[in-house]
Amino acid sequence: QGRSLFPGLHVRYVVGNPSTYLYLDENRWEYTCSNETADSNETTGGNDTAGGNDTAGGNETAGGNERAGSCSEMLYRPYKPALGRAGWREDRRRYAWNRRRTGFDGLAPVNETSRFACQNESYNSWHYGLNWAEVEARNVPPYLRDHPNLARALELYPSRDVIYLVGQNDTCTDGYLGFCFESCWMYNYSCYGTSIDMRCAAMLEGPNRNYRAKNYMKHLAAHYGREVHELHEMPNVGHQAEELMVGALNSLHYLQLKNGRRVVE
Repeated sequence: QGRSLFPGLHVRYVVGNPSTYLYLDENRWEYTCSNETADSNETTGGNDTAGGNDTAGGNETAGGNERAGSCSEMLYRPYKPALGRAGWREDRRRYAWNRRRTGFDGLAPVNETSRFACQNESYNSWHYGLNWAEVEARNVPPYLRDHPNLARALELYPSRDVIYLVGQNDTCTDGYLGFCFESCWMYNYSCYGTSIDMRCAAMLEGPNRNYRAKNYMKHLAAHYGREVHELHEMPNVGHQAEELMVGALNSLHYLQLKNGRRVVE
């Protein structure tokens, strides 16, 4: 595990707070969100079904945000664009003063044929998913196109030493949802400043980075038939790279230094 081309050199990969992840199958997450919190108790994505069990209130925030909100239980199911709700839009004027807050408002109603958040034909294209038809057509980045044995690399991926990090409060959504998760580290000021990908293909992985990290671990476990790699949630950290890594170095033994070297075991 974690072996490299150089004997004696242990390789550990640390992934911190990405906006999206590469899915290895065509399943995605079925859920809905709203600023009505009476029927749901999830706000961050923290438990094994949907996320944290913190309740969100309905008050205005100090920074003038929309109400706090929450999301339903997330179900991992096969996705097809025809199963998505019509109407999802993301505001491409990312930091314009007057931002459209579309979110789930105005989407087609949830029913048996419209269960996912949105419709997107390229949801499984790089870098949201590994589409083997595109790999075979060589319509992928050079490092995938020229890979000597991509299937073998995926087979070996569970044995790699990979640690994922995510901030407990990395739940801000740049105002796209029409509400702000109360756990967002910028909740009392704004819900912005994280440049999170809120396009449809990203939303199919979850509504914020915290959800997406935890959902991805479940995806890997489902895909490989067992739990692989490790995810660690850094307490009281938002989308803050320095705080994330400092917290990891201070609290996680496998990232600490010993005699000038990283601890391996």
